This record gives sequence, C-alpha cells and structure tokens, in this order.
Amino acid sequence: RCSPLRFNNNKMVQCLNRVSENRHIRLVPVFKHISKDIDGIMSRRPLPTSGPYTLDMSEIDRFSADQVGEKMANLGEIANHAGCEVPDGFVVTAWAAEYFFSANKLQDEINLRLTICDTENLEELYSTSAGIYNLICASKIPEDLAHEITGAYRRLTERQGGRANLAMRSSALGEDGSHASFAGQYKTQLDVDEDLIGETYKEILAGKYKSQAISYRLQRGFRHEDVIM
Repeated sequence: RCSPLRFNNNKMVQCLNRVSENRHIRLVPVFKHISKDIDGIMSRRPLPTSGPYTLDMSEIDRFSADQVGEKMANLGEIANHAGCEVPDGFVVTAWAAEYFFSANKLQDEINLRLTICDTENLEELYSTSAGIYNLICASKIPEDLAHEITGAYRRLTERQGGRANLAMRSSALGEDGSHASFAGQYKTQLDVDEDLIGETYKEILAGKYKSQAISYRLQRGFRHEDVIM
C-alpha cells in the first residue's frame, strides 16, 4: 500500500510544480526525505528462509510458495496432491536467487540505478533497464550454486530416461497471486541445452528488470526487492 501512495504523491508534486511554474519546488526534497524514511522501515523484511538451492517437482506443493513462487507452488500441488499429470521439472529457489545477488553484490547498485531513474521517461527507463539486465547477465553464478543446478538437471534427465527437453520459466514471489498475475512480464526460454542453463538462468533473473516489468510493479505497488525470482 505504501508503494502506490508514494508513486501517486510523487506524481502530484510533479504536476503541482508544472502548473504553478515551480512555486512549490520545496516539496520535492521534503517528499524525498519522507520516502527515504519509509524505505528504511520497509526494508526491514525477513529474507526467504534459508534452504536448498533447488527443489525437484516431487518436493513442491502449495506450502512452498515462499521458496518457489505461486506459479510453481500451484503446479507442484497439482502434480503431487491432485493426481493430475504434470511435466516433470525442478525449481531454482528464491534462496538461490538471493544468494546469487548477494555473492555478486548487485542489489545496492540496482537500487541506486532505480532510485535515480525517472520511470515516467521511457527513454531513461529503457536505458536503466538495459544497464541492470547487462549487469546481472555479466555476473558469475557461484560454483556451489552452479553445481546444484547441474545436479538437479541431471536428476531430471535420469527420471526422463535420457536428455530432457528443458523449458526455463520465471516463477516469482508475488506472481500469480490474487492481486496481480504478472502474465507475460518475465522471460521464458524453450529447448535449453545443459551448457546454456546457467546463462539462461541469469537472463531469467535479469528479466525481473525489464522495463515493462518495472512499470507493472510500480503501478501495482510491489517493491522490486520483494519480488524474488
């Protein structure tokens, strides 16, 4: 609720100054000061519970949403408790994403770039989005995480009796919830070979910062830090 309130108050301050020829320009630093205070309060959030970096489909149900996102939690529930036939797979968890960002010291730099970006200026938004995307894709997956992902893929191929035809998709915390679906906002890659899994994983993480995804979250009051792939 705080995020859309801040977003709309900022727009009001900007519009008021446009129509008054900046007679109320002193509201700008006041608004920024209040926003900074709110950020300090809102940033006190619990990290996802520490746990495995990957989970096989057989280990997932509706109670796994805090680690695998609503989309995969629902799919796991259908596969494991509703008796429906679902393609096999595995999840690289929210904890793994937090580990990747932490190991590469990415989040502070991303937050800084988003803070100084005028998200209503499309050219500036596209430029910021592209810069963050490239920053994430250029980062290195920690060796232990890469090993876990490779292991999960090979277990999948063993269950399939040979090479798995792999589709890699997003499943973010907050996605497919009751208030927002995030449909089509993130990246999907089909027919991924084993040697491209790591690069594709980074592209999916980076897809969180596509320009349209940034705008979608702002309009619906989601903080970027709380939407974990």
